[in-house]
Amino acid sequence: MKINQKRQRPGPRAGFDPGAPAPNAPAGPPPGDYFPPPADPYGQFYQQGPLGQAPGKGPSTAKIMIFTGCGCLTLIGVAVAALFIWAMTLPDYGAIHGDKLTPEITEYLYSHDLLAADENVIYFYDNTLYLTNEDLCFFTDRKIVSYLEGERNDQVPWEDVEDIESGEAFLAFTITVKAEDHRFLKCEIKTDDNEDLFYKALLDTWEEKKAE
Repeated sequence: MKINQKRQRPGPRAGFDPGAPAPNAPAGPPPGDYFPPPADPYGQFYQQGPLGQAPGKGPSTAKIMIFTGCGCLTLIGVAVAALFIWAMTLPDYGAIHGDKLTPEITEYLYSHDLLAADENVIYFYDNTLYLTNEDLCFFTDRKIVSYLEGERNDQVPWEDVEDIESGEAFLAFTITVKAEDHRFLKCEIKTDDNEDLFYKALLDTWEEKKAE
């Protein structure tokens, strides 16, 4: 005769705590209320790139450096090209022989009482950047002239010249003409502006005038 007996689930072992984590199990959430972080399809949210880009999806540091370097080189190239174009627009300046004077220069000298109609310019120098005739030094077959518009109009005839001296200033060649009446006339020519040709022609003309 069979006796129906109900199987009983074994009870907990002595010292066993059902709420305790299993041995070697990872640590669970901290006690108290716990809210998991929002879903992050790319992993840790603090590892995302700019504007929400996934890790590794944004531009690398090397690419940024290359693009930055190319941009700097482009700017430098543009600046050099602009400087070259600006330099090409500048007129040719320097001491020039009198037969190379333009009609505009000659008219300026006439209109400012710096040159007579029957007078010949031997050498001429404009000390302005754009050749505006506002700062001049030149000599003719009659006189030496140092002119600064609105400030200076020194003229010494050849017969009054007592001595001519040269010197050097910062990036310039200086000429000092001493007159017999103790007047001084000074000219300043930038270095590498044919100052040697100007000075040689000045001394040669003076020697010719003294021999007359």
